[in-house]
Amino acid sequence: MTTIAELEARIAEIEARFDVAPLAANPPVTIGELTDVPAPGSAILSAWTQEVTRRSMHRFATIAARDAAYPAAGAGDGAICYTADFGLMWTVIAGVWVAASPGRGRVAANVVTAAQGGFGTTPAAIATAVTYTFDGNRWVEIFASVPISIGATATVGITALLVAGVGTIGSCNLQLPTNGATGYAHMRWQGKVASGSKAVTITLAGNAGTVAHAAAASAPSLLSIVDLGI
Repeated sequence: MTTIAELEARIAEIEARFDVAPLAANPPVTIGELTDVPAPGSAILSAWTQEVTRRSMHRFATIAARDAAYPAAGAGDGAICYTADFGLMWTVIAGVWVAASPGRGRVAANVVTAAQGGFGTTPAAIATAVTYTFDGNRWVEIFASVPISIGATATVGITALLVAGVGTIGSCNLQLPTNGATGYAHMRWQGKVASGSKAVTITLAGNAGTVAHAAAASAPSLLSIVDLGI
């Protein structure tokens, strides 16, 4: 078996025969906190790739996948990553992943242009449900705008925002000056919702008689959920 010393001797002989000078061992270069960046002409050691990996932007499908593969304690303060479920960048501060994306995150919304009639005094859902994966540590804004037509005997249209598993988070009473009139009910709610995928819906009812969901292409209903980035 050929020894390392014999291999080195043969390599030296080849270099001498072809007049090839051995590569100089250049000292590493310092960039930021990295003090061992390989210089041109130097070998790349395995330790260097490990250092680079710890400082790369890693991408994950979900927060759960990130926490399983790249926990904050192991990543260290200053580490960054991206999760597709919220469309946000994150950084580790004081040993905890914190949202680092400027402004707002992903928006979920539904627009309805089809009218629906026959809403009586028992609240019933209108077709504006939005399913959203909430992060219980983050604030969201839920906004609803609903066109309502008051029936012949009703004077008030009553709407409410419902979150599955949570219940009513907001409500609005729309009182119009005359029976048969149409107007918009608006609701805006901000806060935290327990983590998980939940359906958000709007219900509609009248105080007496019937009211209608008066949506149309020129006057649609809107339900939106926005991550506020805090």
